[in-house]
Amino acid sequence: MSETKEMKKGIGVTVKLVFAVVVSAMIAVSVLLGVVYHRMSQTLLEKSEELLHTTSDKTLQETKAWMNRTLTMLETQRDTIEYEDMDIPEMTEYIKHTAGRNDAYPAGLYVALTDGSLYHASFVPGPDFNALVKSWYLDGTGTRR
Repeated sequence: MSETKEMKKGIGVTVKLVFAVVVSAMIAVSVLLGVVYHRMSQTLLEKSEELLHTTSDKTLQETKAWMNRTLTMLETQRDTIEYEDMDIPEMTEYIKHTAGRNDAYPAGLYVALTDGSLYHASFVPGPDFNALVKSWYLDGTGTRR
């Protein structure tokens, strides 16, 4: 009988030891997975923020470059009309050639003169049209109140 008691006692110790090892391993693996998850999520968050920042900067630079090209083209066309001392037929012909030249204003230039007249490649305003009272004209000349 004493052999059986010792055997049961030995099995009890073995089971307790195996249980302790299994629980310790599970805790260690859980802690390890927690640390790995935390570090990976931090790394992914940092990389995502970096990518977003880089993409935003690139988009901003591309937009600025597009705006600068468009403004330069508009200023060149304005200067050409102003300094070439074009008469109305010459200016109208020049304006017709601005249509389809730039994606920012595919219909071409609209030119309003100080007498209130408007010229465009295809749009012909009615006889009662007066550019001088239009908000875009007032904004453009800086005379809006």
